[in-house]
Amino acid sequence: MRKPGIVFIFLIILTASCFYTETDRYPTDIISEYNPKITFSSNIDTIKDITVTDSLLFSYKVAIDTGSLYFSDVYLGNLHLVRSDTTSDSLWIYPGYVNNNGDYELTLVSYFKSYSESLADIMNAEFLAADTSWSINIIREEVK
Repeated sequence: MRKPGIVFIFLIILTASCFYTETDRYPTDIISEYNPKITFSSNIDTIKDITVTDSLLFSYKVAIDTGSLYFSDVYLGNLHLVRSDTTSDSLWIYPGYVNNNGDYELTLVSYFKSYSESLADIMNAEFLAADTSWSINIIREEVK
């Protein structure tokens, strides 16, 4: 009976010596200074006043200098039109997507990985975003 008690006390003393507490602090930079260059191009870049009465073919291309695209979302006002995981895509925009005539923002939001070697990047949890938008005027024809 005495032997297990001595072994137990010996284990408690030994366990305390297995813990390591670091007293020094090492500064880290959590905000990366790495900023990849994102460029957007579309077939409506050169058009100044865009008016849609029947339909509009919208084609776009996303270029990332060092990184890879997760996906891109296209919005017309608050309406989500499409999600694509390719760097270039196209879609038709119809006046029937909206209820009223007027000016709307066509917005392209792209989410990408930057390869910044941050912890979030290594864990594939780094979703950086870039966006651009175009103003378009939509005219719905009234059915008589």
